[in-house]
Amino acid sequence: MNELPLGKKIITSFIITLISILVFIGIGMGFAKIGIPIWPFVLFLLYFSTIDAFDKSKLWQTAIGGLIGITVAMSQGIVTELTLNPGAGVAVFAILAIAVVTMFIMGNVPYVNIFTMILVALMTAITFTPGNLAGFPGVEMNYIEAYIRVLSSYALGVVLFVIITNIMAKKAMNAQPTVEKIAE
Repeated sequence: MNELPLGKKIITSFIITLISILVFIGIGMGFAKIGIPIWPFVLFLLYFSTIDAFDKSKLWQTAIGGLIGITVAMSQGIVTELTLNPGAGVAVFAILAIAVVTMFIMGNVPYVNIFTMILVALMTAITFTPGNLAGFPGVEMNYIEAYIRVLSSYALGVVLFVIITNIMAKKAMNAQPTVEKIAE
């Protein structure tokens, strides 16, 4: 395969960037209309497309790891709302955080991975209100509602990549030389 000349490579990359920006603007506007944040969708997209390099074998580990990270990070607010006891919220979060970090350090729990740790760190390092997490700063909402909105966005990202990786796998399989093709 020939390498593109630098000028064409710059122009092609620029066009891809513009198209990506327009797609993200469209997705963001659509998500805002249905009331879900774009950040969980984008974080999954960025992680899976760059770090995991669209590796279909890593899709479910990354997806479940992200779900665990979001759940652990939001557990304090959710448990506090359900029990009306801030102490219970702190205790549950502490137990879950210690368990997740322990599993990550052990290294043999595939669903507790780098993506899990990134989400827990990002979502707990800064104090977010439920409205901020749900993509609507200044809007009053509870943690359970915010959690549902965050998971909805995240689930859309996962579904999109299930579809994309299956399409990529089918195209790769069709591109593979078969005995019949070689015989021709």
